[in-house]
Amino acid sequence: MDIVYLESLAYIVDMQQGWYYVENHKQQGPIDLIELTYLFKSRKLPLSTLVWHRSLTDWVSADSREEFNPQPSKTFHAEPTPPTPNAPSARKVPIASVSGHPWRRYFARAIDTALLTPVFSFITGILPVSPTDYRFSMMVISFAILVHAALQSSWGSTPGKAILGYKIRTRTGHKLSFGKAISREARIAWSGLGFGIPLYSIYTLLKAFTDLNNTGETSWDKADDLVVTHR
Repeated sequence: MDIVYLESLAYIVDMQQGWYYVENHKQQGPIDLIELTYLFKSRKLPLSTLVWHRSLTDWVSADSREEFNPQPSKTFHAEPTPPTPNAPSARKVPIASVSGHPWRRYFARAIDTALLTPVFSFITGILPVSPTDYRFSMMVISFAILVHAALQSSWGSTPGKAILGYKIRTRTGHKLSFGKAISREARIAWSGLGFGIPLYSIYTLLKAFTDLNNTGETSWDKADDLVVTHR
């Protein structure tokens, strides 16, 4: 009985600290539960804000938690259970980041493109006539819109993102729908990759890199109100 009591007490104490939340697409925290609760009660943060604690397996909206919302919605309710001594920690480090990580995201896209290009050539029988064949690049980018959207909406990631450790989620912490993923990929194709058009693609890559490095978010994620989390 004493062991159960001590475990329960330790759990209660643990839940009072180490909370994180997302504001303006950036991770904030850690802060105490009392302080975070005050931000919601004073309406400085909406209840749709994503929150995270090491007792949770993923980011969740605050309105699904009884700590912040006395009557959480049934759809996203996630009641925590005290960890047992043998249970592994849900997550050691929050997956969101205050940095946009432009190089990590660039190389994740490069990995996806490198994997997708031979698949496209195998399916269509089309090969680039030269290393600078922009027409081939445009076809691969168009093909990638559909493939990446399908992976994002079903698997929740792409190989490059999974390898380099970041996710794209809605503000409620869910995977993107196929329509939302298509919208995001189309914006990336035009505003980030310039559809492979010579010179214009260089401009869009530099602009996207600068925006992400300076503000921590890209125009396409901002337009669709998406949250990028890193581990």
